[in-house]
Amino acid sequence: MLPELGHFALILALLLAGLQAFFGIAGPMLGRERWMAAVTPAVAGQFVMVSTAVGCLIASFVGNEFSVVYVAENSNSALPLFYRVTALWGAHEGSLLLWILLLAAWTVAVSIGAARLPRRFGARVLGVLGVVSFGFLLFTLATSNPFLRLDPPPGAAQVHVRHPTGDQEAVLVPDEGNGHVNRGKRVQAAPPDARS
Repeated sequence: MLPELGHFALILALLLAGLQAFFGIAGPMLGRERWMAAVTPAVAGQFVMVSTAVGCLIASFVGNEFSVVYVAENSNSALPLFYRVTALWGAHEGSLLLWILLLAAWTVAVSIGAARLPRRFGARVLGVLGVVSFGFLLFTLATSNPFLRLDPPPGAAQVHVRHPTGDQEAVLVPDEGNGHVNRGKRVQAAPPDARS
């Protein structure tokens, strides 16, 4: 359930970044005060949603949620807690998510500092940061989603492997609870003449 919540939070963050970009750029251009006023809440909401997504991914690592592809590829149940938490940025997808979190935090800092700037200029700056955030979030959701699930989950599948010569067959049964999806016990199948 946590991976789905994290995925949904990233989708909401994408929508908020789009609103931030639109209202931050179109508001000053058209002189709409209400649109410019909507930029700061969009910034705050985006930060909350990205933080929620990062928290869900960290919780998936800590809870050994090996049905998530990113967790299964970058963690195992023997890792100490510190390394499971830091595995968040252990590969491409998590590094992008961490970068998006830092960008969202920086955008919040800029929105606080933009209170001293002229209203139109501050809204434009936040609008440009919204465009950048939208791009990173769209790329992450479209090509590097850290919340993808394994189908079927570990331990639910048996893989039948046939030797290229056709004279041997084996069944690979995934090990239970080790956190590795690519390991298994080799079980020799029945001889070819005994199969029906």
